[in-house]
Amino acid sequence: MDMAKIAITISVAFILLLLSGTFVPLKYSFPRASAQPVDQVCANAVFTPPLPKSFINGTSIPFTVNFGTRFNSILEVDATSNYSSSDPFGNGDGYFIDNFGGQETRPGTGEVTSMTLIQLDPSATTHFLNGTYQGKYNDVAGMFMLESLKFCIKGERLLPVYCPANYVQQWDKIVFMITDPNLANRTNLTANTELDIKILDNPHKVADVKQIVLNFLNVPTYPKSSIRILNEDYAVICAASMPTSLTPSSHIAAK
Repeated sequence: MDMAKIAITISVAFILLLLSGTFVPLKYSFPRASAQPVDQVCANAVFTPPLPKSFINGTSIPFTVNFGTRFNSILEVDATSNYSSSDPFGNGDGYFIDNFGGQETRPGTGEVTSMTLIQLDPSATTHFLNGTYQGKYNDVAGMFMLESLKFCIKGERLLPVYCPANYVQQWDKIVFMITDPNLANRTNLTANTELDIKILDNPHKVADVKQIVLNFLNVPTYPKSSIRILNEDYAVICAASMPTSLTPSSHIAAK
């Protein structure tokens, strides 16, 4: 879908919203032109107490890991455990990480100073989508000394939502009543009836709400006492295109 079609779709939707008398914040995002590339993001786990730490059967130490980014989808999470050469992993040793998985060796298996667990199961990888993870490293068999634990995520990063400052719009809904019958006759509206207008506002300026209503009714010099403000509401949106002016809507809705 090209940008022109997007702009038309959003503009029509917003106009219909204004005409309906219902005023709620609008949210939308532009579709990606193409699929995001798969990234690999790695981070070291932080243990409490800190590593290195000797593990014996039953030892359980909590840790946290922060990747500094969120993910839209994850294909794979790798966890690499590095062990001390003086007390490596193997020969019947085993560990398990909560909600992730673990590895065990048989008695007589050669000892190593590094082991990597590759996790592809979505039931485990979904725990990493928000870019942080908390777990426990549990010794389920044997003895070893863990020196570090490193996680690597292969997946699609969740891109931050950004709206250029010039495209931010604040739309105000002003609910009012005309208390002066002469003004009602002049504007061809009903007195003492709940009415509302929607205008594009400038959030950086202090607004005289009654004057805004009088300007909208094309009677800017009429006494403000003829207008009673009942309520105000607003919505901030990211527009499809930058406005050329702060032109109010031409529609007045009666309740």
